[in-house]
Amino acid sequence: EKILCIRRKPNEPRKVKGGFQCGFLSINAHNHWDLWHKGIKNDIVELSDFKSSSPHIKSLYEPKVASLVKDIDLDWDASRILFTGWRGTNRICGVYEIPATGAETPLEVSPSKHKDIMWWDGCYLPNKDQVVFLGTGAYQFLPCEDGNMPMAVIYRYDRKTGEIMDKSKIELGDDYGMHAYSSIGADWHKQAASFC
Repeated sequence: EKILCIRRKPNEPRKVKGGFQCGFLSINAHNHWDLWHKGIKNDIVELSDFKSSSPHIKSLYEPKVASLVKDIDLDWDASRILFTGWRGTNRICGVYEIPATGAETPLEVSPSKHKDIMWWDGCYLPNKDQVVFLGTGAYQFLPCEDGNMPMAVIYRYDRKTGEIMDKSKIELGDDYGMHAYSSIGADWHKQAASFC
């Protein structure tokens, strides 16, 4: 038996108060834009023999520059792992993939053409070529945060064809449907289920 998890240690643990400084969101209206992502030492690990007196921890991936890793998702056949990582030291994150055996350099799965769009919280679909993730391609911002917090929309991305679709299954071009969006609200579960 094995467990996939993230091992995390903040840069200056005595100064950390919790919440976003440890890689967690402070309130539910916020998203990955608001996370403290620099200077956090963490890695994706495989924990085995955890029922014994000497469990084994194997590191599968650790960012070369100390930055946050979040939202791990194991593929249906346990051969691949999706996760959210940050592009360098800026606030923009993307969805990356490594083999379940581990890797030094991850493959970016999310579209990288537009450097100002964030992608996170990827999930494999049963179809091997498709993934679902959240993104800010609609360029909508949260009014109750004075327009300072980007809003997320669910996207389905076909890795084989490069086609990206929004939650209502409208085919999108390079603008990622920025004129055709509504934000995710109480019907999130219905919308997520419509992709499966």
